[in-house]
Amino acid sequence: MNKILKALTAVGGAAAAALGVTPAFAAGTAVGTDITNQASVSFTVGGVGQTPVNSNIDTFKVDRKVTVVVAEIGTVTTSVVPGATNQVTAFRVTNTSNATIDIGLTAAQQAGGTAAHGGTDAFDVTGLTMYRDVNGNGTYEAGTDTAITFIDELAADGVVDILLVGNIPAGATNGQVAGVNLQGQARESGAAGTQGAVLAATAGANGQTTVETVLVDAANTIPGAGADI
Repeated sequence: MNKILKALTAVGGAAAAALGVTPAFAAGTAVGTDITNQASVSFTVGGVGQTPVNSNIDTFKVDRKVTVVVAEIGTVTTSVVPGATNQVTAFRVTNTSNATIDIGLTAAQQAGGTAAHGGTDAFDVTGLTMYRDVNGNGTYEAGTDTAITFIDELAADGVVDILLVGNIPAGATNGQVAGVNLQGQARESGAAGTQGAVLAATAGANGQTTVETVLVDAANTIPGAGADI
């Protein structure tokens, strides 16, 4: 039996986050919300309480905080045989931002080196394709699961399961390992059915009455975790 190892990389405006199937939730207030603040000072003079002094009311808008989590589903190594087709590696993509975004997806092969769960990456699967797991059962079903290149208009706290499906070369030998990766990249939302532009942090000073985009991970990249298939 041969093992395919799946490694995980998440790319997007996001901070390092705990990876796994435990739900991750967006923190904070919805983008664009007006927050008001007023300071009040209470004091005494000669032991006599005075009328509190209130500051002016200040208002600012909540910025768009962009953070994405991509995590493998399950941690058990799956063994396959040479020549097997439609072998599956499952991932979960969660929008932990405080706004709706598109998420671009990229599947890639590990190029040698130590695989995430041990062993050395020794071969590539063929025909690697990404599918949306429509019914969430973790199994690729032709005609049900749909090929996908990006996640469209994913709301805050929205979750989508992605299947990487590939074929095992007939020449693979017992004990060999192959690593595959899924990458997610935060993109602009707003046009249903169309992948938006890659999100970047808003340049310049923060505006009190404007909404800026803040990438929790300034490099727009999240290191991921690994798992076996």
